[in-house]
This record gives sequence, structure tokens and C-alpha cells, in this order.
Amino acid sequence: MLPTPLELLRAFPGFRLVALTFFSYAVCDNDPYDGVSISVVIRRPGARGSHALELLDAMRRRNFHAHVLALPVTTEIARVRGVYGYQLPKWRTQIDVRIGADVRAHVAGPSGAPDLSR
Repeated sequence: MLPTPLELLRAFPGFRLVALTFFSYAVCDNDPYDGVSISVVIRRPGARGSHALELLDAMRRRNFHAHVLALPVTTEIARVRGVYGYQLPKWRTQIDVRIGADVRAHVAGPSGAPDLSR
């Protein structure tokens, strides 16, 4: 359930959009860690009219609005600072991000088995 007044952007009737963003913080103030942003794409604030036209416009502008549902991270300090310092939905799990000529990433679920891979 989304907070009011947020509304999911419908790509097509019955279909919604999810955004995944993988991060690898090699240098930061709370030690190196990897993270993932799991978000749902929402309508632009105040938007009215066709969802399809709004989606096409967002794609043309390469600018989307999203609501973050989860921010898994690899270290306890990143989780604690995110949850208590910024009230972010962070939790700790194993994440493997490899950024080179190709980008490879996977997020482990509670059992340790891959939950999400790319």
C-alpha cells in the first residue's frame, strides 16, 4: 500500500513498473558497502490524464518518479545509519555488485540463495 496521495503509474492495464538500482560505495563515510534500491514507479505529483502518455513522456525525458520500498545493504553500519539516521527502509543481506565492461549483480534472500540477479 502506498502512502496517500501517491499513485502507481500503470504501464498497461494490470501492469506496474519496478525500478532496481544497484550501488557500490567504494569510498564513503561509513565504510565501503553495496546496496540496492527497490522502488515502484509512481505518477508525477499532480499528474492527471492518461497513464500511457505520462509513461511515454517520462521515457522521453528520461525522468521518472518512484517510491522506495526497500534498500538492502551489505554492512551493519550502513543499515543502522540508514534506518536510524534517515528513516530509510534498509535491511542487511549479501549483495554482489560487479561493475566493469558488463554489470553483474545479485541479492541474496533470507536463506542465502539468490533472490534477485542481473
